[in-house]
Amino acid sequence: MTPGVTVIIATFPARAALLSRAIHSIQAGTRPADSIIIASDNLGEGEAITRTRALMQVQTEWTAVLDDDDEFGRHHLIKLLTHAVVTGADLVWSWFEVIGGTDPHPANLGREFDIENPHHITSTTLYRTDLAQQVGGYLYPDDGPQDRVHDGFGPDWTFAIKMANAGARMRHLPEHTWAWHHDSGNTSGLVQNR
Repeated sequence: MTPGVTVIIATFPARAALLSRAIHSIQAGTRPADSIIIASDNLGEGEAITRTRALMQVQTEWTAVLDDDDEFGRHHLIKLLTHAVVTGADLVWSWFEVIGGTDPHPANLGREFDIENPHHITSTTLYRTDLAQQVGGYLYPDDGPQDRVHDGFGPDWTFAIKMANAGARMRHLPEHTWAWHHDSGNTSGLVQNR
């Protein structure tokens, strides 16, 4: 692994305008990414396979994740990298400002991850690439349907559990450093779906 951070984005062709906005937010950061890897789901494989395909191409020490319909804040990467170094973490996550909806998990802001009592962490994380690649990324261990929901969560839930089980030091930065858009067809945080 080389020093630095790569941002991975899973997308599909119909979301080109959203993807452009996401990329711009990375490039506008006070600590730009060293590289960006975009994996397009052209075959309907699902988020887990597409994001894992991007992860397996990363060659930097750190990987950051951004969904194609969301945006990094200007200081997102530097804050997460700093928090990882200060805490000795292998995986860090911050919190989001919601645009076009409400926060479906407000009780989890400021809450550290506990494998004995796991809870939702955000998909917009920063983690050590080598460990994430070793655990197989976002793929389900039983090779079942990759985007199924487990205990109310999808591939991000499985990834967090796999990282914790592999001994990852997981630390939360209780700051709002990125924007989670619900105006792009994402309905998970809208009031009627809570």
